[in-house]
Amino acid sequence: TLLTKQRNLPSDMSPIPLSFSSDLVVISYLVSVQASYTAINILQMRSSRWLLAIAAMCLSVSGIWSMHFIGMAAMKMHSDVDYGVGWTVGSIFFAYIPTFIAFLIIDSSRQDVRDTRDISLEAHIAAFKEALIALGVCAMHYTGMQAMSVTGAHAEIQWGVVIASVVIAVFAATAALYFA
Repeated sequence: TLLTKQRNLPSDMSPIPLSFSSDLVVISYLVSVQASYTAINILQMRSSRWLLAIAAMCLSVSGIWSMHFIGMAAMKMHSDVDYGVGWTVGSIFFAYIPTFIAFLIIDSSRQDVRDTRDISLEAHIAAFKEALIALGVCAMHYTGMQAMSVTGAHAEIQWGVVIASVVIAVFAATAALYFA
């Protein structure tokens, strides 16, 4: 998504200059890594399948959501930025359901796939879990972006950036689940 300054007419738009706080970008990354690492460790415990999936989901999604909004706080622009409370709070829920389903599949597939030793089935299950988590991350991200309102600016969707963000989400989910 590209933010552009809107003067009098939509054809008179120019990109808003952005800068980022390096410290907040690093903190954003560390929050996400810590939450993901903890969620992976919880998934490896042997206890109630449902409780572990819920705990891992809450940690994982909260880490991703926190990373997103710390990253947004790191972005500095020469315009007033406001976040709508409804969309902001709602954005976290779009990540909960797909992540919860993926974590339940992770737990159940550990036993079922290892018993059958079906590599094709394991690959399909892995791809489905990765797609679910990537879907949750993208839904959370773009819902959070919908919450953002910039004074004197208009958001334009750049489909190349959207597609790249989905690809990145799939690769990040693949890497995270590889270590789970």
